[in-house]
Amino acid sequence: MRWLVIIWAIFGILMSLTAQDVGNFTLTSVEQASTYGDPAQMALSPDGNLLAWTHEREGICIYNFMTIEEEACTPFPTQYFDTHTALRWSPDSTSIALTENWLVNFIDSDVWLFEVATGVFINRTNDEVNGSVMGVEPEAYTIDVLPIWNPVTGDLYFFRYVRNGSPFTLSLYRIPNTSETFAGVIGGDGDVLTNTPELITILDETTFTGLSVYNGFTFAFDGGATISPDGTQLAFLSRSASRDNFIGIIDLETGSFGTNIPFSGLDGIGVPDWYNRENRFVLNGITWADSGTKLLISTRNASTLGGVIETMLYQLDMATDEVTALFDLSNIPDEQTYLTSDAHESPRTALILPDSHLILYYNFNRSAEQSNLSVYDLSTMNQNEVASIPLDDFVYTEMTQASVGQSEDTLRVLMYGYLFTFTRNT
Repeated sequence: MRWLVIIWAIFGILMSLTAQDVGNFTLTSVEQASTYGDPAQMALSPDGNLLAWTHEREGICIYNFMTIEEEACTPFPTQYFDTHTALRWSPDSTSIALTENWLVNFIDSDVWLFEVATGVFINRTNDEVNGSVMGVEPEAYTIDVLPIWNPVTGDLYFFRYVRNGSPFTLSLYRIPNTSETFAGVIGGDGDVLTNTPELITILDETTFTGLSVYNGFTFAFDGGATISPDGTQLAFLSRSASRDNFIGIIDLETGSFGTNIPFSGLDGIGVPDWYNRENRFVLNGITWADSGTKLLISTRNASTLGGVIETMLYQLDMATDEVTALFDLSNIPDEQTYLTSDAHESPRTALILPDSHLILYYNFNRSAEQSNLSVYDLSTMNQNEVASIPLDDFVYTEMTQASVGQSEDTLRVLMYGYLFTFTRNT
């Protein structure tokens, strides 16, 4: 029955879209992500062979495209995963890192690893506190957030909040990779290895306030933090209600920290004068590009009433600190022109492909009555439409993140509720 549904879904969508190549890959199928499971926290493995999602009762579910197996689900180890953070795959596609969602009801959060092959959950930062930390003595718990994998070493980094009187201190920790696999958690006999998290740096309390480093409920690119392709630098977003937001860089070899650019340095670049600035933008995601020579930054409209312009994408040149709006809307004379022009195809969400110079993004062109998957080439600054789905056929789906996975011959992209599969040209 599953395959009958998938076949009809592919047939119906392909009949209504146009398609172009992405690099050396050709689009061969489009499916609604909900065909497999709940898309809200769904994520592709880096090799593109596995699809993971979560279910309140069934836990983490995995679908294997290579073996064409029905999903295998493993219940969560505790009741406190009714809400959780984004699923973060290890670089070798063997494990998934996640935490309890501390943003909801201010609950304790630890870094958990799920090993796909064994279906085992391991709490890597267990402080013996569960559930709400309201009323718990500050010294009794730590709040561990935002796990990030090093693409080179397989080490797992995370941020830790510790209550120090009224404020929180913020530190960066590393779980070393001490095994032949990236996760470094399960030994050959199933025993848990005892590699203890190591302190990398304590960040200045005068710079950070409260709980300012996190992943949002939805985000673009890699979210709130990302490690450079050479594994030496960690870039992160600091988003505070009481202080200026900024992008920070940590040298992972020395632990030194420096602010690279404040949010005020890019806010408004590429935005037309007529746009209502009360519909303010906030930092929404970050990733590295062009082998680590550039940072890509996503901002989104934070107004509760929404705004005509939903998302802005920026490129930061690490050598010159020059900021460029990838979609420069500043010369558009008025809102009506924006709504009826190709500029209205500016993105709603985005990710970068493994080659690090092609961005895939999703948008809506209401004047043309279609939703589009498009590609932006950073080397030429040109964008082209990859696939179009008529708005009447488009099914909106809330997803925390977009993700991509690539093997030798197959590229899969999960974005805005749809799974796009590409095959390498021969």
